[in-house]
Amino acid sequence: MDEFCLPDDYLARREAHYFDDSPYFDSDIIHQPKVYDAADYFCRVARRSTIIDIGCGNGRKLQGVGADIKVGIDFGINIASCRHRYPTGVKWIEADLSKPECISLASHSDNQSVVVCADVVEHLVDPRPLVALLAECYRNGAIVLTSTPDRIRVRGEDHRGPPPNQSHIREWAKDEYKQFLLRHGLPAAFAGYTINNNQARELKTIATLHDRAVSGHGAPDTRAVAILSAIDEGDVIGDAVGSDQVKAPRATLLSWMSSLFRD
Repeated sequence: MDEFCLPDDYLARREAHYFDDSPYFDSDIIHQPKVYDAADYFCRVARRSTIIDIGCGNGRKLQGVGADIKVGIDFGINIASCRHRYPTGVKWIEADLSKPECISLASHSDNQSVVVCADVVEHLVDPRPLVALLAECYRNGAIVLTSTPDRIRVRGEDHRGPPPNQSHIREWAKDEYKQFLLRHGLPAAFAGYTINNNQARELKTIATLHDRAVSGHGAPDTRAVAILSAIDEGDVIGDAVGSDQVKAPRATLLSWMSSLFRD
């Protein structure tokens, strides 16, 4: 495998095609909706006060997360559109996530933060600075959630790139993606699948959870309250280790772990 943990014969695109998300603000299709549902859950149950959306696009999904402090990070037309639509209530930051200096954005994260990076990594010619940023947020104590389309589930076993989507540089299969994140300091407490959007509802998107507490590096004043696991029948995701339960539509996530709950 190469430095991105992809097959040796994989062909990535050489140039990035900027994805302008602003025209899709009113679309009936919502991509990766359950990643943001999970972020909202962790903000509420783990009592985290801050949501940081890295690669927030048009900012629409960030608005649905219940957090006292909201931070959206993107660049170009996307961040300009966010500032125009939501002039108050969110701290908007313009940053190029392909540049090493983006790691300084981790200063906005701490053990009161949930960080989301949903379907961003595949858009970057060099995603290593972005993953370094996520890893630094993780070390700061943030719960980190990521997602990216699964190449094999979307394209088939034999696909070796470049991705048909011109905005995508490269795409991973789940185990490749998990290894890539680990290589760059971001071990996954969980890696599984979530629905690609609210209409097709196909389990073709990789979802990962990174939490130092779940991984055994948490503060001593925290305790686990739940492990979220999808079941084949019914509409309950997870049984609480403590007293919590989460209800969600059947088969929306194969599995999610909760973070540790501060006493």
